[in-house]
Order: sequence, then C-alpha cells, then structure tokens
Amino acid sequence: MHTTRQAILLTVAAVFLFSLQDGIGKYLTTFHSALLIVWSRYALQSVIFVVAYGPRYGRKLIQTKQPKLQLLRGLSALISTILFLSSLKYVPIGEATAVLFLSPIMVVVLSHYFLKEKTNRWQWLSVVLGLIGVALVARPTSAIFTPAILLALASAFFVSVYQMLTRKVVATDSSVASNFLTCTIASLALGLWLPVFWEPINWSTAILLVVQAILVIIGHLFLTNAFQRATAATLAPFSYVQILFASVMGIIFFGHSPDSLTFLGMSVIIASGVLLVLRTGRT
Repeated sequence: MHTTRQAILLTVAAVFLFSLQDGIGKYLTTFHSALLIVWSRYALQSVIFVVAYGPRYGRKLIQTKQPKLQLLRGLSALISTILFLSSLKYVPIGEATAVLFLSPIMVVVLSHYFLKEKTNRWQWLSVVLGLIGVALVARPTSAIFTPAILLALASAFFVSVYQMLTRKVVATDSSVASNFLTCTIASLALGLWLPVFWEPINWSTAILLVVQAILVIIGHLFLTNAFQRATAATLAPFSYVQILFASVMGIIFFGHSPDSLTFLGMSVIIASGVLLVLRTGRT
C-alpha cells in the first residue's frame, strides 16, 4: 500500500510537470513560432539524454529491432506536439488538454479497425462518452468553438497512433532507447526545415526552453518510476488530474475560466477515460 501511494504521488507530480511545460509552451507561442519551440524542446531533450544516459548505455541508446516503427513513432510524436502547441495559441490550455485526453479512446477505435482487436461494450461506451464530452467542450455556442480546436483533435489522433506504436516497440526495444530515438527523430526531421522558421531568441526564452525540456524528462522519469511501483490500471486514472492542473493554470496565468458546460464536458471526458482504464484493467 505504501508503494502504491508513492506511485500515485509520482504520477500526479509527473502530470503537474507536463501541465507546467504546456503552460510555458503556450506563453512562448505569443512571441515565437510553434515550430521553433517544438524543435528546441526535442533537440534539448536529445542532448540531455546523451549526457545522462550516453556513458552508461553507449550504442544501446540507438539500438532498435524495429527501425521503421521507431521512425513512425518519432514522427507521430512530432506531429502531435506541433498540432497541440499550435492549438494552445488559440484554445484555452484546460480545454485543449481535455481534448488531448481523447487519445486512449481513439486507440480503442484504431485497434478495433486496424489491429482487428476485440472490443467490448464498456470500451464502446467509453468512446461514446468521450465524444459527448468533446461535443460539450467544443459546442457551437462556446468561446472555443473555432477551427483551432481541430488542431487539438488532430493532435489527440496522432497521440493515439504514437501509443499504438509504443505497444509494438516496447516488446523488443528498451524504454530509454525508444525515448531517445523519438526525441532524435523528431529534432532531426524538424531540423531539416530550421532555416525556414529560425528566429533569434533572447536569454529569457532560451532559459524557458531549457526548463521546458527538463520538465518533460523529469516527468517521464517520474512516470517510469511510478509504473515500476504500481499497475497501469491503478495509475492511469490519476493522470487525468492533468486536466485539472491545466485548467487552474489557464485561470491563474491566462485568464481563461471554463463555463459550467465546458466543465461538464471535461468531466465526461475524464469519466470516459477512467471507465476505459478500470474496465480494461479488470479484464
């Protein structure tokens, strides 16, 4: 029980750090291109990985038995990050985060139609609830009903693709190598276009970019340690606390206060995800 509590605290701490780095990203989009911010984040993460893990892992840091899937995984992560950060420029961070958490629901649909996996009525119920939640959050009368909400939806789709590919690569490749390859592939792919979107940055921006990369890595380390102490079915519901953190951050730092129907929609999305996790964990 004590170990499970530690795992829950680590999970909550991790999603808080993720919310914080999303807030930094949203702030930076008011001054710089989303492409520059994303490239900097992945490039800095790659450097930190080499410094932290290079001496211990050596060549194992780039070893993979599934290079094509790792390439697709890295590109999916890159595209989802660009889309989500682009949406944050126009959509409140709490609502965008809630929409992003549709990705586990999308995994159910993709797995059913493309991987031919069996799905039960509880999983389809979670899909329906998730869609109702998004309809409430992005309803035509809400303040966020703009084309930009489609960026968050598209980001959730690519996150679901990333999650499906992760299920495949973890069977053969180490988590450290997989994360390093994702960062490196993303930074190199976007780096090809660096001359197009490059712009000068000041010291304060540079510091925030470094902090953002560090927050992501620490967050993933917390999650890794959490999953070593408890099951995914136990911890996954607590990851939805990120929606709460993001909403509070939006209220405090960006003056975005969701209305009652938006809060209801976000709650329905959380319920759909928790239902999916609990029923999947039970079976």
